[in-house]
Amino acid sequence: MTSTFHHIALIGKYHTPAAGVPSDAASEALQRIAGYVRSLGCEVILDTQSAIYAGLPDYPSMDVDGLGRHCDLGLVVGGDGTMLGVCRHLARYGTPLVGINQGRLGFITDVSMGHYPEALAQMLS
Repeated sequence: MTSTFHHIALIGKYHTPAAGVPSDAASEALQRIAGYVRSLGCEVILDTQSAIYAGLPDYPSMDVDGLGRHCDLGLVVGGDGTMLGVCRHLARYGTPLVGINQGRLGFITDVSMGHYPEALAQMLS
């Protein structure tokens, strides 16, 4: 696959709001997505907080500003609130973002967890 996007930022909602501890579902989702994107020939870089709290030490990580400067595309895994928070940080870099919905409604995170492989394959090619 030849892609315009080579360095993919992966940013997730990595804890449950009430407990403040890593969610197994969120960690597993980030792991699956990272592995899938890597299998497509792209470099995956996690935001520092996602890497720490989701327990994914096998991938490089950067703070959000570093991701904005270095990455060609950002994948945001969570709900609309997560997407809006990331947008506020990455807007100044012009980094395109794709939202993968782990929330309830998903108005702006419109790629569902169940369909991310098909959607990302098309977007990345």
